[in-house]
This record gives sequence, C-alpha cells and structure tokens, in this order.
Amino acid sequence: MVKLGFGKNSVQVYPLISGRVAESNVNLGSSVKKGDVLIFVDASAPGRFYQLSQVVSPINGSVISIPPKNGLKVTSDTPLLTIGDLSELEIKTYLPEKYFSMLKIGQDAEVRVASQPDEVFSATVQSISPVVDEASRTVETILKLNRADDRITAGMFSKIKLYLTDYENSLSVKEEAISERDGKRVIFTIDNDGKAQSHEVKEGISVDGRIQILSGANDGDIVITEGVSSVQDGMEVSIISE
Repeated sequence: MVKLGFGKNSVQVYPLISGRVAESNVNLGSSVKKGDVLIFVDASAPGRFYQLSQVVSPINGSVISIPPKNGLKVTSDTPLLTIGDLSELEIKTYLPEKYFSMLKIGQDAEVRVASQPDEVFSATVQSISPVVDEASRTVETILKLNRADDRITAGMFSKIKLYLTDYENSLSVKEEAISERDGKRVIFTIDNDGKAQSHEVKEGISVDGRIQILSGANDGDIVITEGVSSVQDGMEVSIISE
C-alpha cells in the first residue's frame, strides 16, 4: 500500500510576523485561489495594538492540512497550513533494487484506491531515484496520475501495478488451464470436432494468475480452463464461453 500525495506544486504557508492566530477563513479541503486571505494573525501585545496581518495563498489549490486554531501562538517560522494542487496528484513508492534496471521513465501503471475498488486509474512513471537506499535496499519511484479525478485525493492509500517488461507477441493462459499428466505439464485445447486434445507446454513467467507459454500452443487455440482435472484426450467438450 502506498499513499497518494501532491507533486511539486504544493507549498507550506507561513505568517509574515509573530503573534497569535486571530481568525481562519478556511477549513481542511477548502478550495483557494492565489491571493485569497487564509488567516489573520494578531501581533498585538499588552499596551500595543496592531492591525491584523493577513496570510494569503501563494497558489491556486486546496487546503491539505488542518488550519491552526484561534489563539495559537506562531512565529514567522511556523507553517500554518499547506496548499496543494489537486491536479498534480502523485504516488511515491519504493521498489526493491532488483527492479532498478527494469525501471524507465514513462512506464505505464495501474492504480486502485479503497474507495473505488472496481475502478482502475492509469498512471505513468515520472521520476526514478538514481541511487538505492542503503538501509532498505529500495529505489524511490514517483508515478503521476494521467488525469485528475474528483474521486481520488491526497492522503488516500492505493495499490499499484507497474508494467516493467513488455513481452511482445507472447502467449499466456490462466494458471488453472495447466495440469500435470504423466510427469508432463499440459494444456487441453478443443479441436475442430469439438474434442479435447492435450499439448505438452513449456512455461515462462507467471504474472497475476496467468502463465506465459513458450511452446506447445498457438495463437487462436481454444483452451479449456474449467474442470481440467477430469478432461481426457478425445473427450467431447461443450463450449460454455470463450
């Protein structure tokens, strides 16, 4: 699980002077424009009264941190809140170093969030750290969502699927289509007469429940995937779905 965050276009906002928070015009998630007054700071002290100091937004975006409560004492070094651009959502993840040589800028990825479990959001690798972290032996990798979507926002946890290698012109079958027969790994296809025919196969890599077939099958074969354990050569088969 990794957390969605903001890209480069997010900033912390500081007061110009020391004092106490007198008033806040925004809440967590509020949409703001550059120049909007966010907070008023009162620099007055016993016997001295000053005009309230305005704290304004330096960019367009949304408030992504909880604004301070009225009365809080602050200085010019105190971050009052953070403004982020919702159109610049990014995902920062850490991949094992064994994948470093396979990572490339522009690689495609899929993102899923808990609030939309059946929805897949597309993303692209935006940057890759040139060094491996010595402690964790991982590589920091940043992905950017390909388009903004109101259904996802910063702070959500996500699952990502990253496509590291393109196996062009490869055949694959569901892993349940392969069975063991007389010490051989085989699949069953359906011939033109509607009968099952076994084929010994050579397997490649396995990804997400599918197994690459290096030999023993041809593009266009109708492969049996259900009830394989009871199938025998020459058995008549009814096709339920392809």
